[in-house]
Amino acid sequence: MGKDKAFLSWKGRKLYTYPMQLLEEFCSEILVSSSDERFLDEGYRIIPDIIQDIGPLGGIYTCLNKAKFDRSLVLTCDNPLISKKFIGGLLIKSKDYLITIGKNREHLPEPLSGVYNKKVLKLMKQQINTGDNKMSNLLNHPGVNIIDPKDYGLDPDIIFFNINTLEDLEKLRKSE
Repeated sequence: MGKDKAFLSWKGRKLYTYPMQLLEEFCSEILVSSSDERFLDEGYRIIPDIIQDIGPLGGIYTCLNKAKFDRSLVLTCDNPLISKKFIGGLLIKSKDYLITIGKNREHLPEPLSGVYNKKVLKLMKQQINTGDNKMSNLLNHPGVNIIDPKDYGLDPDIIFFNINTLEDLEKLRKSE
């Protein structure tokens, strides 16, 4: 995209503020996987990756290591339409699992919106040590619970709408 998606504007607010608002409703601790000091201006605790340049796996791994609690709600900054109802479902369904995430309409997992238990850190470390940084490979474990947003009356195309390009942002703006 050529720009930091988190700081793009939608409805007069920065894109990252939408998932942050939800996190504030559900969490007493919020960690931002980033080294961008602009998040400090907003009062958030930023957590630079322990292991650099391995993508989302590294960010989640780092934040789970730093988190106070056994379970962490993970949201990406570029899913501004994720819903409170879906997050509630994730939290309820996550109690007995290492990872609980949703699936999109193609039935593919959406690993950047989910609940992660610290017990998954061992698996993550093993995967990282082999040089495998793909989130999708982490999800091939029996301790992963993948839920369908449709079970909550939600449209996966809406709640998982992801901003990857300026065209995606424009599409979001037109849908208002």
